[in-house]
Amino acid sequence: MKAIILITVLLFITSNTSLINPAGTTIATRINVPKGYKRMELDSTSFGYYLRNFPLKHHNSTVYQYDGAEKYAQVYAAVLDIDVGTKDLQQCADAVMRLRAEYLYKRKLYDKIHFNFTNGFIVEFKNGQKDTE
Repeated sequence: MKAIILITVLLFITSNTSLINPAGTTIATRINVPKGYKRMELDSTSFGYYLRNFPLKHHNSTVYQYDGAEKYAQVYAAVLDIDVGTKDLQQCADAVMRLRAEYLYKRKLYDKIHFNFTNGFIVEFKNGQKDTE
């Protein structure tokens, strides 16, 4: 059900050209606020602010899979300007986990970086760091 809602929202945004600013380089500048609404103010240290201001590829960029093959459906309002490497390692939640981890890392909040596996095992970033002393 969530996928259907997301697709519907993306189709609405991509078909409603007044909501898209092709010159925008971030979510904040690419996606216009619909008439009668206003964008919530966010603390400049928040994850939402980080995502809203993440660099985007140019409007109508072709989206490719990890192996270089062009994605079948090119229905996107915006594409993050991020290197995904050459292996099939980032899908759905993996991408959000990476963005969250990079946000925390840039803020030096290393102790907050962790991943909860479905079997209940928790991997903490600090346990994955090499001892440099």
